[in-house]
Amino acid sequence: MVWKESQGESLNMKLIIKWVVGLIIIYSGLLWLIEFLRRRMKRGRVTILCYHRVLDDGQIKDYYRPAIAVSVSVFRKQMKMLQERYNIISLEDAVSLLGKKKPLEKDYIVITFDDGYMDNYKNAFPALKECNLPSTIFLATDYINSNRLLWTDEVGMLLEEKWDVFLQTELFRTLKDIGISDNKAILINEIISILKKMDEDTRNAIIARLKENIGHSVEMDALMLTWEQIREMMAGGISFGGHTMSHRFLTMLTPSVKEIEISKSKDIVEQNLKERVLCFAYPDGRFDKECKDIAQKCGFYGACSMITGDNMPGCNLFALKRRDIEESACIDPFGRASKTLFLMEMSGIYDIFRRG
Repeated sequence: MVWKESQGESLNMKLIIKWVVGLIIIYSGLLWLIEFLRRRMKRGRVTILCYHRVLDDGQIKDYYRPAIAVSVSVFRKQMKMLQERYNIISLEDAVSLLGKKKPLEKDYIVITFDDGYMDNYKNAFPALKECNLPSTIFLATDYINSNRLLWTDEVGMLLEEKWDVFLQTELFRTLKDIGISDNKAILINEIISILKKMDEDTRNAIIARLKENIGHSVEMDALMLTWEQIREMMAGGISFGGHTMSHRFLTMLTPSVKEIEISKSKDIVEQNLKERVLCFAYPDGRFDKECKDIAQKCGFYGACSMITGDNMPGCNLFALKRRDIEESACIDPFGRASKTLFLMEMSGIYDIFRRG
C-alpha cells in the first residue's frame, strides 16, 4: 500500500462520513428499529468479536501493529457498553445455539481473543471480571510460559529497537522509493503485512537477512501468558481454545503437519487445564476445507475464522465469522473513544465502508 498525504486526507474524510452516518442512524432511532424488526422476525444473530492485544494507554499511539490492539481505557468502555446493551454469551453456548438451527429471537455477542498475550490477563481480565462477561482466549501453545515471540512481534520489536540502523538499509530505501510512508508505525505494519503474504521459507530467509543487517533484538520480558495466569482466568469465568502450537498459517502446511498443529494444541491445553477444549481459531484466520475437516476430527465443536460478518443458525460451525476490533475503528474525528462508532461496528452497517 502506498501511503501519501492525499490518502491520509481521504481516510480522515471517510472517518468523518462514518461518524456522521452513525450519529444519524443511532439518534434517529433507525438502529433501534432495525434491531427490533430483526427480533420480531426471529432473525437474531451471533456476533463474535475478535481482540488480540489490550495495551496500556501510553503504548497504543506508536504500537507497530495498530490493527490488533486497543487501549485499556477504550476496552473498559467497550465492555461496559456491551454489558449495558447486549446479550453476552460464551463461545461454547453460541456454538450450541447456532448448531440447533432454530431461529434466534435475540442477538448475541461473544468476546474472543487470539494468541494469548499477557496483557489479556493484566488489562482485559480485570475489565471482564468487573462487568461479569464471559470470553474465550485462543492459545498458541508453543509460546505459553516462555519468552518466545511470534514472528510478527519479533520483526516488529526488532525494527522498533533498531530503527535508526534500519533507516540506513537498502530495504528502507527501496520502500521509500515506491512511496511507502517513512512513519515508523505505518512502515513496520506494512512490512509485516508484506511478509505475511510470503511462503514460510521465503519469509524466514528475509527475517534472517534482516537480523544480519541490523542486529538481533535485545532480550525482552515475556509477552505471552503463563499457565498460572491462564488457570486464574479460567477460575474467573474465562474459557480457552486451541490456536495451533506454533501459530503457523495452516493453509501453507501439509495435511499431516496441519493435523499435528491442531490436535496437539488441543491436547496441551486440556492437559494443563484439566478441562475439555471445545473451540478453535485458525491462525490469521486462514483455513481451507482440509483444516475444517481436521478440526472437526480432532473433537472441536466449532472454529473461528477472520471472515468479517455475523453468524446465523445453521451456519458452518467450522467457519465462524468474527468482527475484528481495533482502536482506530472506535475513535471519532476528535480522537475520543466513540460509542457511536462502536455500536455501528456491532451492527454490521459499516461493512459497506469496507467494501468501498
